[in-house]
Amino acid sequence: MMHIAFTIDNRFVRPCAVTMVSVLRNNVPYEIVFHVIGLNLHQEDVAFFSALCDSYGAKVFFYEVAEEKMKAYEVTWEKQRLSKVVFFRCLLSSILPMSVSKVLYLDCDVLVLSSLYGLWETDLTGVALAGVPDSFTVNPVHCRRLHYAPSYNYFNGGVLLLNLEYWRVHEVERLCAEHYRMYSDRIVYNDQDLLNSLLHERKRLLDMKWNVQEGAYRRPKGKPAGWVPPYVET
Repeated sequence: MMHIAFTIDNRFVRPCAVTMVSVLRNNVPYEIVFHVIGLNLHQEDVAFFSALCDSYGAKVFFYEVAEEKMKAYEVTWEKQRLSKVVFFRCLLSSILPMSVSKVLYLDCDVLVLSSLYGLWETDLTGVALAGVPDSFTVNPVHCRRLHYAPSYNYFNGGVLLLNLEYWRVHEVERLCAEHYRMYSDRIVYNDQDLLNSLLHERKRLLDMKWNVQEGAYRRPKGKPAGWVPPYVET
C-alpha cells in the first residue's frame, strides 16, 4: 500500500481533491491510502473526500491535531494565506498509526502526471526523508540563513517522502519543536526552513522530475535568452 498524506484547512478542500484525483488516475487506486490531517474541516468536507475516494476504490482516513501540539510554531511566511497546518507534517510520525512506516506528503497544489511508485520505492535507509531540490541550482542564501554548507542543498517541502520509523526512533518530532524554539529567528519559510535546517545531513535528494515547479523554468540571472532548464526524462 502507498500511504499519502495531506495537511489542509477547510479553505483547501477543492484543491486537495484535484490532487487526489490526479494521484488516483495515474496509480492503482485500491493500493492508495490517503491520510487527511485537517484543521476546521466540516462534516460535508469529510463526506466529500470519502465519496470521492469510494468512487475510485481508494481508502481515506481523517485526523485532527490538538491545539497544544502546535504551540511551538508560528507561521511567518505567507501568514495571510497559510495557517499552522503547514507544520502538521512535522507531527506525522505521532499522528499516523505505528503501522505506517513511511508516508508520501504532497502539497494540495501538486498535480500528479504519472505513477508515483518509483518515488515510493526510494531507499530511505539511514535518513529521515527524501525531497527534491528547490531549484536546479542551489540558492546559497537559504543555506547561509539556516547555518549549513550549500553543498547540502535545500529541498522543497511540497513533495516529501518521510521515513516515519526513523522519525520515531530518533524523536525527530521533538527535535523539530526544540530546533524551532532555539532558532526561530532563522526560520522564514515555515516548516520547509525548519526541516532543511534540522535534517540537512539526514536527507536524500531526489530527481527533479518528482517535483517540478514553475519557478524551475524561469531564466536565471546571467543565463542567455535561449536558456532552457536541464532536460528531465519522466
